[in-house]
Amino acid sequence: MRWMDIGGERVRIAGTVAELMRVWQPRGAPGDDALLDCAELSEVLITALRADRRAIGWASAAAREDADGAELTAWVSEDARGRGLGTALVSRALDALRRRGRVRATCMIPKGDSAVGFAHRCGFEPFGEMWRMAYAGGILDVQDRACIRNYSDEWFARVISLRNAGVAEAGLLYGMEYPALFEADDADLRSAMRRSCALEFVAVEGEKLLGFCRADRDTGEVGALNVVPAARGTGLGEQLMRRCVNALAARGQSAHLYVSERNAPALAIYRSIGFEIEEEYLTFLRGL
Repeated sequence: MRWMDIGGERVRIAGTVAELMRVWQPRGAPGDDALLDCAELSEVLITALRADRRAIGWASAAAREDADGAELTAWVSEDARGRGLGTALVSRALDALRRRGRVRATCMIPKGDSAVGFAHRCGFEPFGEMWRMAYAGGILDVQDRACIRNYSDEWFARVISLRNAGVAEAGLLYGMEYPALFEADDADLRSAMRRSCALEFVAVEGEKLLGFCRADRDTGEVGALNVVPAARGTGLGEQLMRRCVNALAARGQSAHLYVSERNAPALAIYRSIGFEIEEEYLTFLRGL
């Protein structure tokens, strides 16, 4: 645990989740819930705490689809802003990412948010737009396609291969080279997909996998829709998505997703189903 002077105030800096949990006392204050999420999911977490053990700021970084990058988020309480705390926390988080071999960091900020200026001051450059889209309609009509069925474990290796191909395509969309993200020998991922099979669908032709769609059973986020090039334009992607939306509705959840404004084919599918833009974000990139 280290100390830092911020605008005349001495604050503790926790450089790891373990350090944070030894001293932090959550009080239901703004930012506490998000900090708990970061403590669970982040690769890097730098937190500032006052002498009374209240968290007043943090910067976190979570792994992205490309193994060389990480997505950065930061927060500073209103009564601690304007004194350089956010900049100091982000700087430490970026240093930690460099030590881990990361070569780029990204962040996503709502359009019009004051944090856009903060991102510029931290050396981030505009990169594009990302939209959060949500579906608020009723149960969707689904075509009776025999090739679409619930995911089962026998398809795991083929799904991994298809998803990695999708990651590579995303790299081309952004002008970057993304390495394979998913591994066929990842036992934890295999187990998680086995548990979530009610919200995962595959399209198959004999032994060949044509497409895959998956939604998160806890959050309602549709996190994967992949179709092989030869099956695109046939309506297969839309039918997979429709089944995911209906499966979420059966659990009392509304579907949402994030999509780049550059991904025209995916946007066409989502809009045809009835997804609407809920929030627009600017994306920023910084090399490390």
